[in-house]
Amino acid sequence: MTFPGPSDPMDTQEADAPRPQRRRRLVLLAVVVTVAVVAGTWWLARSVQSPAQRDAAAAPPTVQPVTVAVASGDLHDEITAAATVVQTETQTVTLPLADGRSVVSRQLVAPGQQLRAGQVLLHVNGRPLIALPGAFPAYRDLVQGDQGDDVVQLQQALASLGYNVRADGDFGAATASALRNLYTDLGYSVPTTTRQAGGTEGDGADATQRGMSSSGPGAQERKDAQAGTATQTTLLTLPQAEVVYVPSLASCPVVTELPAQGQVLDAATAVMTVAGGAARVEAQMPKGTADTLSVGTRARAVSAAGELSLALSQTRLVEQDTAKGSEAGAQQAAPPQRRGGRRDGLLPRWRPVRRRLYPGGRGRAAWAGGGACAHHRAHSHDHRRPACPQACRVYRR
Repeated sequence: MTFPGPSDPMDTQEADAPRPQRRRRLVLLAVVVTVAVVAGTWWLARSVQSPAQRDAAAAPPTVQPVTVAVASGDLHDEITAAATVVQTETQTVTLPLADGRSVVSRQLVAPGQQLRAGQVLLHVNGRPLIALPGAFPAYRDLVQGDQGDDVVQLQQALASLGYNVRADGDFGAATASALRNLYTDLGYSVPTTTRQAGGTEGDGADATQRGMSSSGPGAQERKDAQAGTATQTTLLTLPQAEVVYVPSLASCPVVTELPAQGQVLDAATAVMTVAGGAARVEAQMPKGTADTLSVGTRARAVSAAGELSLALSQTRLVEQDTAKGSEAGAQQAAPPQRRGGRRDGLLPRWRPVRRRLYPGGRGRAAWAGGGACAHHRAHSHDHRRPACPQACRVYRR
């Protein structure tokens, strides 16, 4: 039996030779993979950017000239304040009284409504009381054929209403025709009187025919006796109890006081009060604001019916009501507050600068007579209060 002897050292080295080479290859592969991963990560980091990085790296836009249209105009402040339309004058008119008892049987114009020429104010004893423009009250019953200053006043009033009559002071056929047309247009019968051709004013020859008849013993006998010697003539007449002349009718006055239905008229109660004169717009604002305004400052009144251009005419100071007792000092230290509808400040007054008409639904608003008055007319027979602007805007250049 034979046993192998010890191996040759050269053979052992040849057997261990592949193991170090394999290790080196693995190390080299690991290094290459690591370098590849690092390089790939670096490349990805350079190629991928956040929105903030992209915005920061973006190039600025090319510088271009900036142009804008230049507009020229006036710089102004706008102040808005509540405003009202007020009349400048108040007038008391005495109403005429009929012979005997005068009772208001109907009121056709209520306080607060506008008064216009040729309008029936009241029914007194069933007859109309007509408002006409005039400087003095009627002092007699006018009968066709009369002459005088009161006839001229009547003719001027009829002419202002559009009737064809000349103011010559003679109550002739033309004046009688105009008076008849006035009563007919108002829906009433014109008063008449009968006059004996051969009679005189002092013998009872005239008898006004307004539903009254002569009575008493011998009346019919006197008529029969006069019929054979004289001829009766029917003439138109205007009783003084059926007309009231109002001087301020041309300025669109507003009735503020008028006898009510059922009232018995006498010297104390037969009174009508009207507010007339040129209308103005008043807007209340703090004193510090009003002090910056000057006469002639332009403004615009705005109402539901339209707008109106205004110019400041004057300002006045409205004193605030002071409280009694301990409240007086506190109110003096506190800012101005409303008491009784007023506040401490200047109250500007504005005047219209032009006449304009504006549509407003079924009605219209008008500043008539170059700014004399403003009223809202719902329809042809319904005359309302003066239109009050909702706001007054002031423009300061």
